[in-house]
Amino acid sequence: MIDSQKVGGVFFSGGKNGSFYGVILELFKAEESRWVIKSLFNSDKVAPSFKEETFIEWISSSGCKKFVTDIPIGESFCGVCTLDCPGQSKCIDPKVKNINLLIDDLLGEDLLHSRVRPKEYERLRESLKSFDHSRDWFNEKTELPPLSQSFKRKLKGGFIPFWHRSIDLFIWIGFYDQMLKILNYSFDSFGHTSLMIINRFKYIKNLLGPSYSFFESNINVVLIQLLKNKIIDKNHLNGLRFLDETTIEDKKSLVLSLENNLNLFAYESDILDLILDPKMVHAFLLAISGKSLVENNIVKLPSWCEEKFLIPTF
Repeated sequence: MIDSQKVGGVFFSGGKNGSFYGVILELFKAEESRWVIKSLFNSDKVAPSFKEETFIEWISSSGCKKFVTDIPIGESFCGVCTLDCPGQSKCIDPKVKNINLLIDDLLGEDLLHSRVRPKEYERLRESLKSFDHSRDWFNEKTELPPLSQSFKRKLKGGFIPFWHRSIDLFIWIGFYDQMLKILNYSFDSFGHTSLMIINRFKYIKNLLGPSYSFFESNINVVLIQLLKNKIIDKNHLNGLRFLDETTIEDKKSLVLSLENNLNLFAYESDILDLILDPKMVHAFLLAISGKSLVENNIVKLPSWCEEKFLIPTF
């Protein structure tokens, strides 16, 4: 008997009249188990007045109950706080205070290192310019190298409880310099998603009901993890922002690299649909993050991170 398991990635774009993109992967468990692209959804092919309705029908009829999105699922600290607010600088929420202590510790250790071992500190700081980003900081037991100037500025800018969540600090620690240098991107929970998209997601999630589970991931975090493990290279990133003949080939190369390295299979027609719109690739990457969830290949978050956030490992 062949058993199967499904997981989907959904990507929302635009504002009031934005679009939805979805990719469902299915794992067929047999003598040689393999993941297959089971279904694709692109609301640009649907009449504007039926986008939400058709999208919900697609999810409902798919038989898939687990979906990954890049929309912040959890609220900010301020969004769920019931305390009398003394202001950000005097916040008494224990969880916020703990985050600020963690930031102070990072900055304090960096300052101590620079004063106690200044020559070694400068040597290591200079080595950051040629730092090997394939190293996995999560699994290292030694302390982080000296904090980069840009990362220190980020930390000194402060943790904003109505804008950030605990996962922000965790991603900053593990990915800040890499994402800034490679992708020109800095993660902030609510910094890249409009209120309209968040509300649309909540509306769809409520209509679907509690039998559907939604998890959060981040496309750029997934890309960094793929780069770290040499599943893709920097050239594959060229096709993710624009659409022309060159970037279509880059996107096809990206999809084929994922197919060849992650036990995936895609029909030629599915590959064509994926590469003709960068946003479809985004949904595909989120689905791959969900694949890692099913396979239990995800980074274990520390106890101070409460979000259902997926960081895949490969």
